[in-house]
Amino acid sequence: ATAAKKKKFLKNSRILDERMLKQISKAFPHYVQRREIMKIFDSQTHYQGEDEGLSNFYHSTDGHSYTLLLLKDETGKIFGAFADEQWRDKGNSFYGGKDCFIFDWSQEGSITVYTHKKAKASQKRVGNLFMISNQDFLGMGSGEGGTFALYLDQDLSMGSSSASTTFVNTKP
Repeated sequence: ATAAKKKKFLKNSRILDERMLKQISKAFPHYVQRREIMKIFDSQTHYQGEDEGLSNFYHSTDGHSYTLLLLKDETGKIFGAFADEQWRDKGNSFYGGKDCFIFDWSQEGSITVYTHKKAKASQKRVGNLFMISNQDFLGMGSGEGGTFALYLDQDLSMGSSSASTTFVNTKP
């Protein structure tokens, strides 16, 4: 992406700064690293009301074959995910590929990226449970007892993060 386009994107982001963009860009698959970064959804500007957040998200991401999901919780912690397929209502079926990853930033400003590829052979890993989304929630990574590495409810106001056997992460 050109410097002008990056500055425009960063100006419009309430979460990401230039240093953070450089860090997360290193984790992108090679086919994404030089692509233009655009803000296509913001829960505060696209939110219409209860039960509409996820529908608006799917509509906004329609036609985008990969997305970077950035989240900031009420404590100020920043975390998120890279999805290598378009978000859509797939019922209870998992989809996505091995380029998906989740990440979080420490209070010191360093990023930790959790990928399927980096999980060691000796670690328990569940394959191909990268993305799941329907009208009730979206999630990434499978965990124990039906939890997800990243989970957002249908109106995008509540979420959770848990340890995941897909990405072999601790709770972000």
